[in-house]
Amino acid sequence: MGVMATLGRSGHVVTKWDVEQPETVDEARVKFNELRGQGFTAFRTIAEAKPEQIREFDPTEENILMLPRFVGG
Repeated sequence: MGVMATLGRSGHVVTKWDVEQPETVDEARVKFNELRGQGFTAFRTIAEAKPEQIREFDPTEENILMLPRFVGG
């Protein structure tokens, strides 16, 4: 099972998918692409390792973190 955590103005939203259920993978892929289109940055997170930026959805990932674009003032 994969988990995509999205941090944003509305709080923390979790999207889950199971590679054995293609419809959940499709839904997660659509959400990932929508967020990337809105300027979110995606990171692969693995325990004990430094997060790594990713640009495409990979259903074999276990944890993806989506962060909004930071705007300074």
